[in-house]
Formats: sequence, structure tokens, C-alpha cells
Amino acid sequence: MAKVTKERILSAALEMFSQKGYEGTNIRELSASLGLVKSCIYKHFESKEDIWNALLDRMIAYYGERFGSPEHLPPVPDSVEEFITMAMQMANLTIHDEQIVKTRKVLTLEQFRDDRARDLATKHFLTGLTEMFTYIFAGMMDRGCSGGMIPPCWPLPSPCPFPR
Repeated sequence: MAKVTKERILSAALEMFSQKGYEGTNIRELSASLGLVKSCIYKHFESKEDIWNALLDRMIAYYGERFGSPEHLPPVPDSVEEFITMAMQMANLTIHDEQIVKTRKVLTLEQFRDDRARDLATKHFLTGLTEMFTYIFAGMMDRGCSGGMIPPCWPLPSPCPFPR
């Protein structure tokens, strides 16, 4: 029961933070949106900052499992067609998965206030994508399955952040 309540709190916090930002969200409104009293929130989290950090941890895990991360790399496609299918599935996920849409909103709003949110936004919007696609393209070139999409002399960052 406690885990269910904690997850409900984090889901409601994601909703509120994505609409109002961190500063615009308060524990009173968060608890009221769940039909709980404030003390119930504090039973699970010490502070709004504690909720924020737990939510960021949850976002990292959710995004990594569904989209990809150094711990959850997608398989290297065997053909250009497989690559296109994989890329379209990734794009579809980022556009239609409500939790990822809300996560993008939160990170966009809070990257200027919170260093951890800034680092996550940079990772998920820029560096993580670069690293993941570098790994994928390098793997496709190593297998010779890029179908001419990637010339063999295309320079890759060195050292590549993932094993080839």
C-alpha cells in the first residue's frame, strides 16, 4: 500500500510540476489533488525537494528503459530499414508517451533552476542521443550493414563512449 501511495504522489507531482513548475507547486495542492492530507505526503517524503529528487530518479529509469541509455542500449539494426523502423519507434515514443512528454516539459522548465534537471535535459535532449546514435552507427558500419547510408570514412568521436 505504501509503495502504491508513493507512486501516486510521484505521478501527481509529475503532472503538477509539468504544468506549474517546481516553484508553482506546493504540498497542500499536491495532497489535495490526491485526496490526501499533507501529513500523508510527509509520511512518504520529507520535503518537496525529496519528492523532486525521487521524481527525477523515476524519470531517469523510465526514460532509460523505454528510449535507451548506456545501461539499456537498443540493438544495433541489421539494415537501413531496421534503423528507420527503430528511429521512428523512438520518435513515436517521445511524441506520444505521456510520461515522457511531461518529463520533457519538467526538464525544459526546471533546467534553469536546478543543476540536476539541467544535466538531465542536456543528456536526454543532446549528449545521450549523440552517444546512442554514435554507438548504433558505429555498430552498423562495423557490420557493414549501413547500406551506404553512412560512408565508412565518416568520422566518429574518439573515444566512442560505448564499446563497439
